[in-house]
Amino acid sequence: MKPKSRYLSVWATILVAMLMGNCSSPTNVNRDTGQQASQMAVIALDTNSRVASPFFVASGSGDTLSIEAGTTILKDESGAYSPISPGSKVEITLNVQKISAAQHAADSLLVAAFSITGKIDGVNSDLVFQRKTGDTQSAMPNSGAALRIVLSNSTITRGAKVSFYKILASGAKSLIGSVVLDVPEKSLGKRVGGEGNSATVSPDGTGNFQGSYLPPIKSDESSFPPGVYWQTYSNIPDTTYTIGSVTIGGPLFVGQVSIGEPSTHELLADLGFSSTATCVTGNNPNDNSQYWVERTQDASGKTTKLKVGSNAANKFYLNLILYSKDGLPVLYAYGLKSDDGVHAPDGSVLDDPYSDPDKPIAGEKELHFTADLKLGRSAQSLFEARGFEISHISFENGTYSFSTRNKLEGRAKWEKDILEKNHWSPVRAKCDGNVGYYKYSNKFQGKIKITWTFGGLGPFTITIDDAHLDMKDDGADETNYTLTGTATISPTSFNFGGSVYTLSDDSPSKAVNEEYGFKVLKIPSPAVRWGYSEVWTFSAANGSKWAIPVNYETLAHLSPYTPYDVPIPDLFTLDGTFNMDCLMPAYGGTATWTFTPITE
Repeated sequence: MKPKSRYLSVWATILVAMLMGNCSSPTNVNRDTGQQASQMAVIALDTNSRVASPFFVASGSGDTLSIEAGTTILKDESGAYSPISPGSKVEITLNVQKISAAQHAADSLLVAAFSITGKIDGVNSDLVFQRKTGDTQSAMPNSGAALRIVLSNSTITRGAKVSFYKILASGAKSLIGSVVLDVPEKSLGKRVGGEGNSATVSPDGTGNFQGSYLPPIKSDESSFPPGVYWQTYSNIPDTTYTIGSVTIGGPLFVGQVSIGEPSTHELLADLGFSSTATCVTGNNPNDNSQYWVERTQDASGKTTKLKVGSNAANKFYLNLILYSKDGLPVLYAYGLKSDDGVHAPDGSVLDDPYSDPDKPIAGEKELHFTADLKLGRSAQSLFEARGFEISHISFENGTYSFSTRNKLEGRAKWEKDILEKNHWSPVRAKCDGNVGYYKYSNKFQGKIKITWTFGGLGPFTITIDDAHLDMKDDGADETNYTLTGTATISPTSFNFGGSVYTLSDDSPSKAVNEEYGFKVLKIPSPAVRWGYSEVWTFSAANGSKWAIPVNYETLAHLSPYTPYDVPIPDLFTLDGTFNMDCLMPAYGGTATWTFTPITE
């Protein structure tokens, strides 16, 4: 199994691995092994660092790099990627090198060697390509750039799977694309691909590239284990049809399976069946996720169902290579969705495993923060301090982004344990799967309503329709806020002892300024504790007065004094209600409050 990683490195290399099946007659590829072919072109960007019009540069030997209009191109700036200044001259060069027979090994056949380099105003620069938003799902991640490369010095047979890898400076492999040559496709999205003697991949930036042949995948055989998350896939395409009494095409069986995460288009695992295997397994060393695929065949040998198990609860999609009964690869299908979602080990269906902080989630997580560079880097440091490996850092148009992939945990867990405790609130409408969006907030606005009784008088209603919470201090266990706003009481008069008492103050409203008036507790679980205190004076015509003290607190007991912590679901959802009934029946009341974060 060859996992995908999206780390960026200028001097990284891309390995093109050809996974060869039992195939029919070959397509001969004989690229001349002459000198390096090189071509440079200037690319036009708009003021937002996006490609203004479609860009093409060719090597002169049949290789072409194209970049879609609307693709963002960023530059490396002190370890973070940022937009290119308007008016800069940006040059991109495609270099294709010769392949010599001496570079071929017994188990590795070199089929391509090339590089993409960049300059900004004449200075060598590391560039990264980012696809425009709103793209439909593809068989592999689409950066907005497409490199069509002629494969060299090999005899490539029909059905060969060509996988593209980036080899980082550390030696780790990063799968960025794979194609199947000269095999019809059943497409459930769009894809880059290969035919004949060439293949197309979507590079994510500048760097040095290589390609070589590797043996086909034959994964370890296993039995399907209990106690794992699982999904079934019965929508497997087939080409069988009947004319009269003659059956043509099929039956097809699944020989190769790639398991992907739909929100990021990341391929998490590649598994292959031997001719006799019914269940195979493999793991992804990046986060120690484990995968099992069990195939069900009918009497004719056709694969009728796949069952995928994992110690991760992702909603996987599958890419498949299907073979005929004589062992020829005849169909490439991708984007298959499960029949009815993810099942827990007990068989229950999980509605949204990504939103459950207790569910293990595999793959790279992309985190995006609405922040300036300093605040974005502070968010990154929260993860680095906890041992996360950070990659794919960028800063563009007020959004700081990075990725991490070395822990089998979901972003919901990080929101609960890391981000919310440090005042980052998720933008729920934009979060999807392994992709999260966040805004910073240490302020809230909302409303408070208190229904109050004192000495048998009332009930009085105190409303604060413009309530604000401003952070006073922040600690590991709790955050204290100053409560401000304008409180209004009603009614403004009442009858007592035959006299009418009317509010003595000039206005039924009073300013609220309760320093440390609202507390949000982080441990052992999220909760709030708060209070409000004010005296309202009423006068009668005969000069007598009533002072109505409103001393509301979330109290469990008055003697001994015991605050009550009102539970909340998370540190950004502060809404609640509480009845202060620990006093005499004639003294106390109920409060209801709602707040929403004010994001920077």
